[in-house]
Amino acid sequence: MNHGKIGIILAGLTAGCLMTGCIITTGCSSPPIQAQRTVELAAPMAAGGIFAAESENGSIQVQGQATQCHVTATITGRGWTDTQASELVNQVQVRLEPAGNKITVVVQKPISDLANTISLSYDAKVPSPCDLELISHNGNITARSTQGAAQCQTQNGRVNLDGCTGPVRAKSQNGNVEVLGFSQDLEATSQNGKVTLVQAAQAQPGTMIKAVSQNGSIHLTTAPNLSAKVRLTTQNGSIHTSRPIAVEGKIDRSQVTGTIGTGTGELILETHNGSITLE
Repeated sequence: MNHGKIGIILAGLTAGCLMTGCIITTGCSSPPIQAQRTVELAAPMAAGGIFAAESENGSIQVQGQATQCHVTATITGRGWTDTQASELVNQVQVRLEPAGNKITVVVQKPISDLANTISLSYDAKVPSPCDLELISHNGNITARSTQGAAQCQTQNGRVNLDGCTGPVRAKSQNGNVEVLGFSQDLEATSQNGKVTLVQAAQAQPGTMIKAVSQNGSIHLTTAPNLSAKVRLTTQNGSIHTSRPIAVEGKIDRSQVTGTIGTGTGELILETHNGSITLE
């Protein structure tokens, strides 16, 4: 028996099976054909309402100072043929669902083997002030001039807020968090990313500010009238402050505890791997 020839034949058959598998099944790569569709949605909305949206794969952008709620939803899907990709995105339904003073973006996706290739991004315009409830599992969240409270969370992406004057909760598992012009209580968290915060000049003096980063630096610019009990902590990094702090206890390069002003508010900045800058 010629073992050499058998080995060559088997190797050839195996290679052929692997190549054929890549062409027929979806296990080797994602579908190559992409289709996209945009949907324009509008609904009456009074100032002081709530806008809510959630996206599994896609970004969310919100701009304030509009006369009503208007959303451009961009739907993207992939298929093995042009027809398959087009049919997939055309089966996605998006609508605005009002309930009281709240408007929610509601999505219905088809039940399909290719459903996991669908992504939706939202570009919304809302009246001001408007509260936000935004979630993106894989995508950035951006809000400008909404002048209300904000709850924004993403698993993989950045959170950028500018002009959310109500209480703010911003969180990213893997991405930077930036909040500009906040004036009330704020909680900002990033597992893997830096946190940049700028307090509005007219901010309330007795606010609660808490920022935590597991792996990233924290930079906070405060209002001139800030008054707070302060705790700054870093495990692996340095602490820099240009604000005068009445230090309590011993001075430690990895932790500063004390008071700014009369101490009516609370300021907590904590990072495990990164530096802290307070201005």
